[in-house]
Amino acid sequence: TDISKGLMTYDLPQFSSIHPADFPEYLKSLLEQQQARLDACLATTTEFTWQNLMQVLEDVEDSIEKCFSPLS
Repeated sequence: TDISKGLMTYDLPQFSSIHPADFPEYLKSLLEQQQARLDACLATTTEFTWQNLMQVLEDVEDSIEKCFSPLS
């Protein structure tokens, strides 16, 4: 089962597609993707603004929250 379908594809989680046993692997992948996104932002930006840093951080936080919220 692809847990990302249940957690990230829709506005509301597809609870029937979420299997807690798949969560650790999915979380690890999500965190690696978000870390790469942050690393790229920091490596390519010299003047930070809300849009090019804080919005990126907000988006990262939102994706992680969406991952955890159906399981809590």
